Amino acid sequence: MTSKFNFTKSSIDALPIPPKGKRVYHYDTKTPALALCITGTGAKTFYLYRRVSGKPEQIRLGGYPEMSIEQARKQAQTVNGEIAKGMNPADMKREQRKEWTLGDLFEDYMTHHAMPHKRSWKTDRDRFKYLQPWAKRKLSSIRRSDVKTLHAKIGQDNGIYAANRLLALLKTMYNFGIHERDLPFENPAKGVKMFKEEKRERWLGADELPAFFQAVAEESNTDIRDYVLLSLLTGARQGNVVSMRWDELNLLRGVWAIPAAKTKTKDPLVIPLAPEAIEILTLRKATTNDAHVFPGEGRTGHMVEPKAGWARIKQRARLYQLMARVGAAKGWDAQALAEAQAAVEDVEKAIASYRAEAEALGLEQQELGFANLRLHDLRHTLASWQVSMGVSLAITGKSLGHNNVATTARYAHLAIDPIRDAVNMATSAIWAAGGVKPSGDVVKIRQRNKKSSTA
Repeated sequence: MTSKFNFTKSSIDALPIPPKGKRVYHYDTKTPALALCITGTGAKTFYLYRRVSGKPEQIRLGGYPEMSIEQARKQAQTVNGEIAKGMNPADMKREQRKEWTLGDLFEDYMTHHAMPHKRSWKTDRDRFKYLQPWAKRKLSSIRRSDVKTLHAKIGQDNGIYAANRLLALLKTMYNFGIHERDLPFENPAKGVKMFKEEKRERWLGADELPAFFQAVAEESNTDIRDYVLLSLLTGARQGNVVSMRWDELNLLRGVWAIPAAKTKTKDPLVIPLAPEAIEILTLRKATTNDAHVFPGEGRTGHMVEPKAGWARIKQRARLYQLMARVGAAKGWDAQALAEAQAAVEDVEKAIASYRAEAEALGLEQQELGFANLRLHDLRHTLASWQVSMGVSLAITGKSLGHNNVATTARYAHLAIDPIRDAVNMATSAIWAAGGVKPSGDVVKIRQRNKKSSTA
C-alpha cells in the first residue's frame, strides 16, 4: 500500500507500522521522487525512487527522524540535480562501498612500503594506534578539518612531538596511496601546520658523567651495560648497535664496518673503535658464539632496545647525582658518600628522601635529573664532546656518518669552548707582556682611560 501526501512531522509520526516482513512506501507531494519507506520493525527511511538511464534506482538518503524532512527534501533536490547532469548517484554509492578505508590503506602501506624499506616500520605501526578510531572510515570521508582537530587533540593529550609524527605518518600514507595506488583523493594532511618544535640538544655534561657511569657500572644485566657503553663509545645509531654483528667488526684494526643496507644514508660507514670499546667487545666475544654481538630470542635474532634497563640506569644516576649534591653541601668526603650509596635499598624511596633533603638545604634541583635523557642522546654526547674538544665539524660528521656538514651544524655552538680557551691564552699573554695583572689592573686601566677622556 502506498500513499502520497505533504510530508510533515505530525503526518509521518502518525503513519501506521505494516506487518512484520512487510514494507510500505509513501511519497512527498512537494519533492519529486522523495519517498519514505516504513518496515515492519518500525524503521523509517527516506529514499529517492526514480528511473536513471532507463533503470529504476532506489537511492537511500537517510533515516528518519535522524534526517529531518527539510534535510531529506534538500538532499533529494541535490540528487535530482546530479541525475539531470547525467550522473547516477546509485552507481556512485556502489563505488563508495568498494572504496578503501584508512585501515586498508595503512595495511597496504605497511606491506609494500614501510616494512620493505623502513627500519623504523614498527614505530609506524605503534603510531597508528592514534588513528585506530578512523580505521573503518572511507578515505574520501576524512577531511582536512578532521586532521586538524585530531592533530590538536593529540598535541594536547600526548604532546606536540607525538602529534607531529602522527601527522607526518598520515601524510606519507596518503601520498603513497595517491602516487603508488592512483587513489583519486586529495591528501587531507596537506596544509595542516605542524606544531613548532624546540630543537632538542641533550647530552651528558661533565657534572652528570660521574653519576651516569656509576649507575651503568651497577646495572646487573651485562648485555644492557655493554650496550649502553658501546652506544656512547661509538656514537652509532641505536638500531645499528643492537644489530651489531661480529662479521662487521675487526678488533685487530679497531674498526666497525656497517654495511650500506643498515645505515640511514644508505652508504657504508666505518666507525673507529676506541680502546675501551675494543676491550668490551673482546670480553663479549669470549663468551658468545652467536653471529650477533647482542643475541636475542625474537624474530630479528638480536636484542631489542632495552627500555626497562635504560630506565633503571637513569633512575639510579638521578639518585647518585642528588646524593653527591647533598653530600657536598653537608661536607661529606668520598668515603661518606660511598657508604651512603651502599646503604640504598630502594632507589625510588631514596630519590624522594634526598629530594626533600636537597630542598631543605636550599639546593637548586631544576637542572638535576636524567628523566629527559634518551638512548639516542648518547650519540649526541660523543659528538658534543668531540666538538667541545676542538674537533672540526667535518671530522665529527664523518664519525657520525653524516653526508652533509650542515647536518652536524647543530653542534657548532659548542666549538666556542676551544675558541674561548685560545682567546684567554692570548689575552693572558698580552697582559703579561704589558706588565698588567688581570682583573684588578685591567679595571684600573679602564678607570685611567675614563679620567683621561674627561680631562
